[in-house]
Amino acid sequence: VGFDFGTSSSKIVVHQPGAGDLAYALRAPDDLCALEQGHRQQHLWRSVVWYDQAAGRFSLTPHGNAVPIEGFKTGLIQATGHRMSSGVTHAHAAIAYLGLLIAFVVGQHRRHPPAGFDGESHFSRFHFGVPVACKDEPGCADEFRRVLAAAFEVAPFAADLDLETVKAAHKRAAANLAITADTPFVLFEELAGVIAGYKASPD
Repeated sequence: VGFDFGTSSSKIVVHQPGAGDLAYALRAPDDLCALEQGHRQQHLWRSVVWYDQAAGRFSLTPHGNAVPIEGFKTGLIQATGHRMSSGVTHAHAAIAYLGLLIAFVVGQHRRHPPAGFDGESHFSRFHFGVPVACKDEPGCADEFRRVLAAAFEVAPFAADLDLETVKAAHKRAAANLAITADTPFVLFEELAGVIAGYKASPD
């Protein structure tokens, strides 16, 4: 799974071994689509998570008294994750957003796999893009790794994800995870994705 985690929107592309060269961008539901010039972009997901402070719950869609939290990626890059919004730090919002989307991606693909589904061994790894400057800056890259590790930990609780679960996962997450065959994610410079896409294009 290629996950372009953007400041205002994200794009998710799935490549399934056994489906030939098939790679497809995961379509966002209408209410989760990013807008460009007033039009929904079907393959761009809004980088926003909704938080109901009274219930202490996160969701990808608005409901009840939930308020939107945005700009959390910028907070991570600028190392301003300590700034609070509705009692939620940028790191907490990013963990919730990514955890909810990871759960959606896995569930959606399990329901509609182009080449069938063969159980737990089916998934290989999520590839996340980060800014080039961030990849080379230990503090920034380390925080991204902590956030991603926590996001994978909370993904199984996506149906009822609360702030305390997110906080606990972030506290436990280690930045210096060794990359093994079982590591669920790896970081790449965003520029590497651009170059790979260009090399694969007819141009």
